[in-house]
Amino acid sequence: MTNTQVLIICGIFAVVWAYVLTVFKRKNMSAFWFIWGVMGAFSLTFILFKDILAEGCAKCLEYLLLGVQHFCTFYDVYPTYNIVFVNSKESAISLFIDYECSGAIEVLVLMSIILFFPKLSVLRRIIYIVLGFIYTMLANGLRMFAIAFAISKMGSRAYYMAHSVVGRIVFYILTVLLYFYMFTWQQIRTQITGRFAYGDSKQKSVEGKNTNG
Repeated sequence: MTNTQVLIICGIFAVVWAYVLTVFKRKNMSAFWFIWGVMGAFSLTFILFKDILAEGCAKCLEYLLLGVQHFCTFYDVYPTYNIVFVNSKESAISLFIDYECSGAIEVLVLMSIILFFPKLSVLRRIIYIVLGFIYTMLANGLRMFAIAFAISKMGSRAYYMAHSVVGRIVFYILTVLLYFYMFTWQQIRTQITGRFAYGDSKQKSVEGKNTNG
C-alpha cells in the first residue's frame, strides 16, 4: 500500500471518526464518546506518526541510558544504531530498540486517554501529556536498565526472563502507578460528598425542643 493510499484511508476514517464523535456527544453517551475517541486518536496517530514518534522515543531512551552509563560498566549504548550492548560473564548480547521497546505505543495510549478523559481543562491536559511523556520515558529507561542488569548477572540465557518477566513487571507497576495518580486518584479527590437528611428533620427537632420546654 502506497503512502497516498494510506493518507486517503486515514482521511476517510478521520471524517467518519469525527462524525461519530459528534453523534455520541449530542446523545450524551459519554462512555461511548470516550472509548471511540481514544481508539480513533490512537489509531490515527499510530498509523501517521508511528515512525517519527518511535525514533524520538528511542533517542530519548538511549540518551537516558547514556547518562546512567557513566555509573555502570555492564552495558554500552550506540545511539547511531539504536543498540544497547550488554556484557556478561559468559557472553554478550545486543538489544535492538525498535518501536515496541521505545515506549512509543505506551506514550500514544496515554496521550489518547488524556485527550478524551472527561473533566480536564486544556491546561491540565497539556501538563499531563508532558509529565506523562517524561514519566513514561523514565519508566522505560528503568525497564531497560533492569533487563541489562539481569542479563549481565545471569548471562544471555536469562534474556527471555529478563525481557518478558522482569522488565515487564517493572514497567507495568510504574505504569499502573501513573494511571492511578492521573485518573483514579484525581477523580477521588474531586468527588463531592454530602450528608443525607430528611427535609423536615430540622423542623421536628425544633418542635421536640419546644415540647420538652
